[in-house]
Amino acid sequence: MVELRKGSFALFLLILTAITMICNDVFAEDFYDLRKFLIPIPKEIQVDGWIDVLPKAVCIKSNINFPSAYQIFDSIRGLELKACEPRSDLNGESSRYEIFLVIADNGTRKANIKGDIIEQDFERLRALPNADQAYIIRTEKNRMLVLALTLQGIHNGLITLHQIVDKSVKEGNKNTPLRLPIMMVIDWPDIPERGFWGHGYTIKEFNWFKRYKLNLIELSLPNLIRDMGIDNDGKGWVKLDVNYIEAANKDFIKIVPIIFHLDQLHKGSYPSLKDMYVRFPGLRAQCTFRSPSEVYPCAASEGFIRVLVGWLREILENPMVTDVCVWLSEWDKTACNCNQCRTLGRQKSEAKGVAAAWEEVLREHSGKHLWILPYVGCSDDVKSVIPKDKNIHVVEYNYKLKLGPLIPEGLTRSAHNGEWIGVYPLFAGASDRFFPSHLAGLIRERMAEFHQKNVRKVAGYTGLSSLGLHKYNMAAAAEWAWNGQNRSVKEFAFAFGHAQEMSYPDKFAEWVDLIEPIEQRLQGIQYARVWLEDEKDKEPKFERGPLWGYKNFLQMKQDYNKIGLCQRLAEELGELDIIRETGLINSYLKLLMLYAGINEELKDRRGTANTLGAKIDHAVSDINSTLTLYYDHLGNSAERWFLIKSKNLLIEDLQKIQMFIKTRINIAEPANIENTHRP
Repeated sequence: MVELRKGSFALFLLILTAITMICNDVFAEDFYDLRKFLIPIPKEIQVDGWIDVLPKAVCIKSNINFPSAYQIFDSIRGLELKACEPRSDLNGESSRYEIFLVIADNGTRKANIKGDIIEQDFERLRALPNADQAYIIRTEKNRMLVLALTLQGIHNGLITLHQIVDKSVKEGNKNTPLRLPIMMVIDWPDIPERGFWGHGYTIKEFNWFKRYKLNLIELSLPNLIRDMGIDNDGKGWVKLDVNYIEAANKDFIKIVPIIFHLDQLHKGSYPSLKDMYVRFPGLRAQCTFRSPSEVYPCAASEGFIRVLVGWLREILENPMVTDVCVWLSEWDKTACNCNQCRTLGRQKSEAKGVAAAWEEVLREHSGKHLWILPYVGCSDDVKSVIPKDKNIHVVEYNYKLKLGPLIPEGLTRSAHNGEWIGVYPLFAGASDRFFPSHLAGLIRERMAEFHQKNVRKVAGYTGLSSLGLHKYNMAAAAEWAWNGQNRSVKEFAFAFGHAQEMSYPDKFAEWVDLIEPIEQRLQGIQYARVWLEDEKDKEPKFERGPLWGYKNFLQMKQDYNKIGLCQRLAEELGELDIIRETGLINSYLKLLMLYAGINEELKDRRGTANTLGAKIDHAVSDINSTLTLYYDHLGNSAERWFLIKSKNLLIEDLQKIQMFIKTRINIAEPANIENTHRP
């Protein structure tokens, strides 16, 4: 931990006696332990006491032009920050509290502010990983200094300070003193680019991204790329929402436009591409297709490369866009019959075509970067055909968050050799529907992997581009992409409960601590296909199919007992969504326990196929009831369509699961079971 210079604390108290009041230790421990509510938690933080300052005495001073500093604090009730007036007398010295923003002069020399900072601060910042985003906050005399090498570093420091000031003013107004820490913070991110990709994320949601120091959004449509097409001369064109990009840029959020999967360009994602193969049949792959929907482009054709050049060029002409991502075909089907595609295969051929288009565009945009998203398992193939030193990078993706590594060995070697790599992990319980799943523990493990393997960017996915349904997992991703070591899952859950202004964040942390491992062991239980993995087996087996997360029945029984504790905590919390989520997880676990015990129950003659089938019917009916209660309560108007779709898919799969289990019951009760196991 960083220590304040000797004597600075005593000097601070002497100077501020007229306007400050030191808080007692009980107050600081019970309510103002910064670890309890800062997300993400800073790398190094030391608090040596607290002071009270009237909001009207607080002002901002800076050696830089940074107007957004005031905007960051706009949402804090009762605080109206203003620029510090020039000091005119000694009385002015003791009547205000300065938030002083100091940026290094070109990153090489002392800032030209006499007596206020020391070069050692900047030397320390320069030595940190991702130094361009690092910052220092420290108290000095009657001011709080925010120091950084860049504007983005100052921005990050102010976001941390915003969370602290916002907490101190929650119950007050401009005439109620702010309670501010006497502290030293040194902070930097583990992973340079942290955020999400999706189809939505509105400008209004930028504040949420900003609050948690998320600095990346990757989008295809509709909020960013309004449309793409091909003009009559065969040149690609793009309509970008410039206002969206400008708004994100002000909040230091990088926007990366996505050119959607090459095999799906004509399927409605971009209205002007619906008839692309009718107008330009030469772009089609040389294959015989069963239907027009299966048509895809030949990426080796000069015509399609020309289209790509037009799209890339128009996207990168915006000076605020530094990166663009091209998604190769989602399904790795047989390549077309042209010489290149037939020789290389579809993924390699597409990657080579995209790289050829990029090399032409790079002549005009030498400092910009192209990302390529291959099909699952094809990243090494793609790496083998793209040229080096052309600012071309590969993104790995996986739609199942798991215990094992996500980054393959080939990309790991590339990253350790200094190349940029990225990853698109799924930070939700499902990609095609909403199913409750708290994944902070798994997210923490994967972020540790990404950091250790030098991943440049992590753009998570939640199935629906919305903050309402996945705030917990998204905040967890922000936490551990920034700082992977300083907090446990339970401590994070407590901080998240604070951020959500829950009445009992401690109970929420206990609830998460109990239910999260259970939800992770039940991952995939909502899919009929997961149950049907057991179809070829004669009886249910632990550690496979829907029982993949359990070693034995005793472990399931222990989880069932823990769910009972979760239900009590949920009731005490009084949060309706948590109460109903607990009920839903409980009802699915009951069904799974009945399934796991089919053979034993029949062997022990505690029931027959008919009575056990009735229990299954009752358990399924219970799930249907809890599904309706849960999904009809959740979400905002923008999310309703996805929740309705989710509920319908879950009910449809549940019917298939019910049929599968009852078929298994009948199989499990042949005459030989009775003859073999009766006394």
